[in-house]
Amino acid sequence: MRSFDVAALGEHVLIDPDGGEHRLGDRWAEQPAVILFLRHFG
Repeated sequence: MRSFDVAALGEHVLIDPDGGEHRLGDRWAEQPAVILFLRHFG
């Protein structure tokens, strides 16, 4: 199993459909969050 640095993951910026930027770490700053990675084959 591969591990990763959660602190580094929190620094990533996500862009919503409206073009707004959201720092991933802000999502779990106030409460726990679930991160789900989906792989699309199409």
